[in-house]
Amino acid sequence: MENLQSMPEVQKIISLGKANGEVSYDDINEILPDKILNSEKIDDFFTLLHEMGIEIVEEYTRNTLEPASTLVPKDDSKPARKKKNPPLLQAVPKIPSNFT
Repeated sequence: MENLQSMPEVQKIISLGKANGEVSYDDINEILPDKILNSEKIDDFFTLLHEMGIEIVEEYTRNTLEPASTLVPKDDSKPARKKKNPPLLQAVPKIPSNFT
């Protein structure tokens, strides 16, 4: 497996897997050379990923986006004042409390 880990393609998949916690079969098929995909080394490759805690998935399932708090600029202005009654409630007549 040491020889396998020294391959740049395998290192790329490991880096991707460590960053996301998972790697897709599409990524593996796209990145790994055919000499690995079509050989007995593929079992060693999957074992290596498993030992590193990298999950192999059909499609990515984990959220890889930045938290929303880092994407939205902070607004330091005062919050908008709440209206006492929203327009819909102003238009609807009040129902008597003894109405059942």
